[in-house]
Amino acid sequence: MFETRRLWALIIVLVLASGALHAIELDASFAVTETALVVLTGLTITPVQVNRGGSIDFSLSAQNKGNLQTTLQANVTMKNSTNDEVGQVSFGAVVLSPGETVVFASSWSTATLPIGDYTANAEGVYEGIPTNSLQEPFSIVTPAQPTPTPPPSDGGARPAPTPTPEPVVLPAPLPKEIKPVIGLVRFTRKVVLKEVLASEGSIESIELKNTAGNTQQVTISVSGVPTGFVSVEQGELVLLPGSTSAVNLAFSIPENALAGDYLAKIRVGNDETFSEDYLIVRVKAKHEGAITLKTVLMDERTKTTQVRLSTKNPSNKKIERIQLFERISPDIASNPSQITFQDKVGTVVSLEPLVLAWESTELQPGDTWTLTYIISALLSDYSAYVYWPVQQVVYSSEKAEGMLKIQEMEAPLMTIGEPATVNAVLFYGGLTALPVTAFFEAPKEFEVIPENKQLVLAPRSLTRVYFEVTPLELDMEGSHAAALVVSSQDETIRQSMLLVVRAPPPGINALGIGAAILAVVLVALAAAAIVRREGWGRERVLRKQAVEAHGKYLQQVRDDILEKD
Repeated sequence: MFETRRLWALIIVLVLASGALHAIELDASFAVTETALVVLTGLTITPVQVNRGGSIDFSLSAQNKGNLQTTLQANVTMKNSTNDEVGQVSFGAVVLSPGETVVFASSWSTATLPIGDYTANAEGVYEGIPTNSLQEPFSIVTPAQPTPTPPPSDGGARPAPTPTPEPVVLPAPLPKEIKPVIGLVRFTRKVVLKEVLASEGSIESIELKNTAGNTQQVTISVSGVPTGFVSVEQGELVLLPGSTSAVNLAFSIPENALAGDYLAKIRVGNDETFSEDYLIVRVKAKHEGAITLKTVLMDERTKTTQVRLSTKNPSNKKIERIQLFERISPDIASNPSQITFQDKVGTVVSLEPLVLAWESTELQPGDTWTLTYIISALLSDYSAYVYWPVQQVVYSSEKAEGMLKIQEMEAPLMTIGEPATVNAVLFYGGLTALPVTAFFEAPKEFEVIPENKQLVLAPRSLTRVYFEVTPLELDMEGSHAAALVVSSQDETIRQSMLLVVRAPPPGINALGIGAAILAVVLVALAAAAIVRREGWGRERVLRKQAVEAHGKYLQQVRDDILEKD
């Protein structure tokens, strides 16, 4: 009886073990789990004392200290001394790889804000999680008047009369409307905005046309800026009827120039007629990091606006990745069809508002990266062209893991002889499409289909790739090292993982079925043997009991006979 119970206990254990195998299969998977942690690491303002009406340049740095790519949205809010918001600059979302550092840079005009103390407040959000915040103070001040140099003394004699100083021209807020005056000799090509660094210079060309029916001899003059800031190479010009002529403007900004906006007036005329046009000269303080300067020109003949962006790298380190974002005012253009790229083709990253973007993967120390695009629109009022800052994003080459990364990998528990699907998610943060080749490296005992995959990754995208992997050998039970390799023209990345392989569970294949049948037969034979053994034992007991009863009966009979005698 005891052995019968033991047999049934053994059968129950076998059944439970079979069920446990299937339960393990449901939970057997491998995936890369990651987290993101973005920290704002620095906020700088140049200059910290800005002349009234001038602009400040600020840079905001952030780092992804986690191990998962994430998207960061950052902004800088300006507040006055009573904590009222007076302005804000919002940056477009950027994708940060693990360990990557990004530096946002932009300009912000103080416009007509009053003199006083202000604070720039930076904050960001990623995955719905707010970052830490940073604050930096700055002040709007009255431009300092230069101190005149006293005349030299002649040793006690009456001092020489002090010469009348030239009028001091200081940066000042620009008027709400800036409109030219048009005469018979008119400007057909003109510079509207010129941003230039202190201690630097350049040359721009304008064009004049004589619309009169007679020859015009005109003089050209520049006012509204300090002497020497802007000069005309040809002070006088003779124009035949209907003819045009180019005139060069030379910009030369001294190192000690006050940063801010200057409204230069260019006058062309004679006693009969004159025209006046305006040029905003925006002087910027010298920078240690990358800075982007903008030049805006207008062409009356083609009715177009030309925008030129010049990004300078004044540092002694190579910038390996930089992005520019240009948000165009709807007063200027609202449709991508109005944009024509001249040298490097940009990307339209937003339609409302219209935002253009460019990316460069290398900017050597001391080099300048220049971009030009044309807008098929022309405004008569220049004020829309004034406060139109470009946003600059520089990625650190020292800590960045690159624009291409394997973000996630997953493989199920594998069974010998059966195909399983291994999948991975590829992250790509560039602005232009990227062709790549993906391979799944596994030991030779595995079959991998396909051998490789040719992919074109869309800009700023996540792409999932699949491979069918089959363990072929019967003795492969256990863990095996494998890796996904992704190669582009510039780099190769890889991510390792383990493939866990088990033997086929019972009931899965012919071998398993045969083994199961054999086990059942053996269990049945064992049960029959145990039953037979129990039957034979019971028969011997009964026989013994019958012999004993028969003996007792004979003894009783003998006893009864003896008593009667």
